Amino acid sequence: MRRILIAEDDMLLGGVYEILLEEAGFEVLWRRDGQEALEAFDDFAPDLLITDNSMPRMTGAELMRAVEGRGARVMMVSASDPRMLQVEPDLWLEKPVTPARLLSAVRAMERSIDSVGAQVAA
Repeated sequence: MRRILIAEDDMLLGGVYEILLEEAGFEVLWRRDGQEALEAFDDFAPDLLITDNSMPRMTGAELMRAVEGRGARVMMVSASDPRMLQVEPDLWLEKPVTPARLLSAVRAMERSIDSVGAQVAA
């Protein structure tokens, strides 16, 4: 897992996520709402989508539904409970999230993807 698309309308959080993940060695593309993320999705071809839910133009739940079946894992980082939104991200982190917790969650997802890939290749 190397490519991460972030959909986050909060300028401070989006910037922190982008810098944190780039410094950890990931290729990151940050978009300020769900619609912008959807428009960039196919060209960027992310391994992981990290999305907030409450965003202008398109919510994270709507974005998740729009990219379902396109091969990217999804992490929702939001104060919104995904059960209430009727979506099932691969991982949900409740805001506020520390940078260390976000990076740890991304690394855990990376390990799970890598181990599944190794099992398939064997």
